[in-house]
Amino acid sequence: MRKMLASSALLLAAAACTPSVDKTPPPAVVVARFDPSQTPPVVPSPNDLAIDPTTGRLSVPLPANASDIDREFAAYLNTLDGFPADTPATTTFSGRLDPATVNTQTVRVTDITNPAAPIPVALTPGYADTADATAPGRISVGPPPGGWAPGHHDSVVVVGGEAGMKGAEGQPVVGSAVWALIRSQSSLVTCADLTSPDCRPTVDVLPATSHDPAERLAEQTAAALQLERLRLGLKPMFDSLEAAGLPRAVVPIAWTFRIVGQPSIVFAPAAIPPQVPEPNDLAIDPATGKVNAPIDPGSSPAEQELTRDYLNTLNGFPTQATAVALATGSGLAPATVTPQTVRVLDLTLLGADGGAAVVPAITYDAAGKAIVITPPATGWAKGHRYAVAVLGGATGVQGAQGQTLIASQIWALVRSKATLVTCADLAASDCASALHLASLLPSDAVALERLRRGLEPLLDGFEASGITRPDVAVAWSFTILSSGELSFDPLHSIVPFPNDLLRVPATSTTPAHVNLPIPDGGVTEQALIRGLNTLDGFSTTARVVSENGRETGALDLGEIDPGTLDGGVGFVNLTPSGAAPQVNACLGCTASASADGGLPAPQPQTLEFVPEIPLEERSTYGAYVTTRVKDTAGRPVAPTTTFALLRLENPLVDASGKSQVSTVTDTQAQQLEPARLELQPLINSLVASGVPRSEIGLAWAFTTQTTWSALPPIHALPATLTSAGTLSDAPDFVTDATMELFALMDAQTVPHEAIGRLFVGEIPAPFLLTGVGGTLDPASPEVVSIPFLLSTPAAAPAAASGYPVVVFNHGITRSKEDVLSIANALAAAGFATIAIDILWHGERTRCTGAAVLLPMACPFGTDAARCDALAACGGTSGSSLCDQASGKCVSATAASRSACDPASTGGVSPDAYCASLTQGSCVATDQRCQAADLARATPGGVPRLSGWNFIDPSNLFGTRDNFRQQVADLAQVYRVVAASGTGRLNPTIQAQGAVGPLDPAAYHFVGQSLGGMLGTLYTSVAPEVGRVTLNASGGGLTSLLMTSPGLAVVREALLEGLAAQGTVPGTPAFDQFLTTTTWILDPADPLNAAPQVMNGPGLPAFRAGLLQYVSGDQVIPNPTTLALIASANRPSASKPLWFFEFDGSGLPAEERHGFLLNGVALTPAAQQQAVQFLVTGSKPAGAQP
Repeated sequence: MRKMLASSALLLAAAACTPSVDKTPPPAVVVARFDPSQTPPVVPSPNDLAIDPTTGRLSVPLPANASDIDREFAAYLNTLDGFPADTPATTTFSGRLDPATVNTQTVRVTDITNPAAPIPVALTPGYADTADATAPGRISVGPPPGGWAPGHHDSVVVVGGEAGMKGAEGQPVVGSAVWALIRSQSSLVTCADLTSPDCRPTVDVLPATSHDPAERLAEQTAAALQLERLRLGLKPMFDSLEAAGLPRAVVPIAWTFRIVGQPSIVFAPAAIPPQVPEPNDLAIDPATGKVNAPIDPGSSPAEQELTRDYLNTLNGFPTQATAVALATGSGLAPATVTPQTVRVLDLTLLGADGGAAVVPAITYDAAGKAIVITPPATGWAKGHRYAVAVLGGATGVQGAQGQTLIASQIWALVRSKATLVTCADLAASDCASALHLASLLPSDAVALERLRRGLEPLLDGFEASGITRPDVAVAWSFTILSSGELSFDPLHSIVPFPNDLLRVPATSTTPAHVNLPIPDGGVTEQALIRGLNTLDGFSTTARVVSENGRETGALDLGEIDPGTLDGGVGFVNLTPSGAAPQVNACLGCTASASADGGLPAPQPQTLEFVPEIPLEERSTYGAYVTTRVKDTAGRPVAPTTTFALLRLENPLVDASGKSQVSTVTDTQAQQLEPARLELQPLINSLVASGVPRSEIGLAWAFTTQTTWSALPPIHALPATLTSAGTLSDAPDFVTDATMELFALMDAQTVPHEAIGRLFVGEIPAPFLLTGVGGTLDPASPEVVSIPFLLSTPAAAPAAASGYPVVVFNHGITRSKEDVLSIANALAAAGFATIAIDILWHGERTRCTGAAVLLPMACPFGTDAARCDALAACGGTSGSSLCDQASGKCVSATAASRSACDPASTGGVSPDAYCASLTQGSCVATDQRCQAADLARATPGGVPRLSGWNFIDPSNLFGTRDNFRQQVADLAQVYRVVAASGTGRLNPTIQAQGAVGPLDPAAYHFVGQSLGGMLGTLYTSVAPEVGRVTLNASGGGLTSLLMTSPGLAVVREALLEGLAAQGTVPGTPAFDQFLTTTTWILDPADPLNAAPQVMNGPGLPAFRAGLLQYVSGDQVIPNPTTLALIASANRPSASKPLWFFEFDGSGLPAEERHGFLLNGVALTPAAQQQAVQFLVTGSKPAGAQP
């Protein structure tokens, strides 16, 4: 189509009456056609002969058969000060040519703007056999890329002669008779002044019609003067050629032409690639409704890939597409590029082509000579069609030198009201061009007419608003895709989560860590983010979401059809030899209920991947969504432009950092390239598995944090400290408390006939929660004393090695004394049983901070010692104080507190000394006995606030490590049990009446409720433990917190605190809080340790496990127990954790959870099953799997 204006039609007004010369060619030659006297003139085009010297504009006369389109086009041409920059240079011949002789040596193009310094222009000419009997051969020279230089003067010279261009049969190529005169070195007239009346011809070959000598001379003189003017115009060119060694005689044709200096907007839809304003509906395939932008083979691989695999898959252009129109020439005057001269309309709003005005940011890029239209902040509206008109004329956009902005020649045709063809039906076989001013092939005319008709309503709409067609320098429309895009906006932190884009990998000097941006918000939020940034990865159990925005959904428009998820999304383990993940893809399936327990508040749809069992720690996973997923309207989802850039196989920048995509700045490309590289392993893996890169609508990778692997070092720490001499394996003290505890058991009708002795005492243990906020700091442990209770059987041990030992772990808010409820059954089977108070439980309960539990304002104001004591300590109001450092209750009367410093105790353990005085324990702060106690429901019973701060929603990192502390505590318990020698536990209890020693080689575990959950952590890393019984235990700490009726008090306190911050259930913010909570608690969650309980490294071969639970548990809901079982018994497990469900339907709801210990109807069977399992290690009858 670019050649359609190879215009013999730019008629030469000045040469139209040039005299006819005898032009019969000699035989056996090919003549370069040049005969200005014909109608229309036969001359090369474009040609300076068509420029009116008086106006400096083209002067194109209308042919006799001019059509309406001829008139419109001539009116356009005659406004130009030169030829359009996209006009090819052409000339014709009387015969066919030898194409091999049509080359850059025989067709020479020169920029002659500066005649003193002509510049060769390297352009390869083309040749075509025209099948036109009068002009069988035609050569053409296309303009350079981007067009002829605006305002420049160019020449084309055809070289004949012996070494020049030849005819198809080897004939010489010669000039016409008229041309021979014009190229003559000699003047064709006798005068220098062509206006002189004395001028006469110097040649006698010029014909005349009159036979009268005077009239004949006058005719020949007039003809000679016309030809002389043409000769003089070309003489400088011929003189220059001869000076360069090219004789006139070997030039069969040559011509010059000036290129228009007025700027225009580039519009060449037939160019390769098309050169039109972008984005443009011309690139949308009407058959498919999708973009079909041509791929520029000269562009970068990244550009080609983006066009092919992204842009051409859409049903419109991206919402953030920047509209660009390029100017020719010296460019435009920036001040004239305004919303008044560049009109933008939303054609969809009013449903017609006179749509509503839009005012985006409109700027002019002088360096790129580009009008730039930036979309509104929210992007172009989905599914809308927009129109842009750039106005020229007196009040429109102006050139950089103040010139009028004109239309390109193609646009001049397209914007016309007149048809370009002779037919109404463009498919008609006889459809021809209606344009006579230009040589337009029928196919090109039809193509342009189709384009004209498509844009006609748009231009009519502009005309209706007062903008005339001649004033429209260019106009175009573009349609925005209507498909929903998968939300991805890194600039505004809307990304899939979790995401390795927010994680820094390990280096040789720094460990891997999360790298969330620290917000500008409050101190609490900043502290939370800093805590998260200490983690080395992301959650193994929390939901994975395709976007993390509180106001955004999975799609930016519409909702995903759930029926298309199967086969449309995926989740993979990228770690070599990693197990295939068990993940459920769903839409909003984990959304929390509203505050009243009803449906969630209306919120954007969330695409989630929910682990059915925990993901493997320290592993990298990939999630992806393909364009096979559809929205509820049946439209395929699409990636955002940003993600389409990140999924590219080809780099976004070159070695120098320059962007390889035209619509992306260098800075943007440099910012995106690291993310693209980080994403490549996942994308390449998906492609290798058969997922086409072009179908990946969203994908992301994330690495899970360390969970279970943090436990072995904690378990090993007591041994390490003992080796270093900083921790003893001997008890601090041991006291026979058989009589006191038997009395307590009798009062509660708890049997004890099989128990021989009951000992109490304390053991030293490393307290690891010395880090910020009470978090683990294994490098700075403190040695503390932990109370224990030990039961030994009345009967002698069956084996010489001593009694097999069971370590018992009590439940939430309980104490070590719970062991008394099962100690008799264990003793009857020959087991000794030892129990300690779990951190912040029993005698380890701390009063510090307990004032927050007071139902009303503290009467002591800000006196923490008195307020905390009022909440936690026994006695009358004001009789006790809370020692803030130790967390122990002390008497407010200093004189009542005995000294317990070494000088006062006489070598006895300070705590034992104070206990012997019935003054509690020794307070290290001032080395005095408490002489006060925690508040208890019954004398000697469990403290009322036992475990009140073990789960602290305001300190999730501290809560996590409260759980993990028990691993070190129980590891130390075993070391104390196993130690031998003077002062150790075994000789001490035997000296105090135990019938036999404890056998550390037969060491087992029973944990109830929280005790079983902590026991899951401990036994997963404890090779000393043989058989494991977990009772009424579960996993999924966040789920437990949010669903357990028994934890309602803790949950309500949490919800009240969140509500004060505007975070309520049933909202995205609340769901995000739950996700974060899960993430933080993961390293302490039994779900993550469960697989190792039966199958961990280094466990004894006789390891066996049993989990007991009751239906309808009100503290550890059954789903959390089943989750723990599923994690332990995942497909890769070689040895199962057996489980047995007791029927709790016959029990009151509140009595079910404690069925192992509380003496209900199920207690004997549960205890018997547990004991028998510990004895045999065999699967109980009816247990699963």
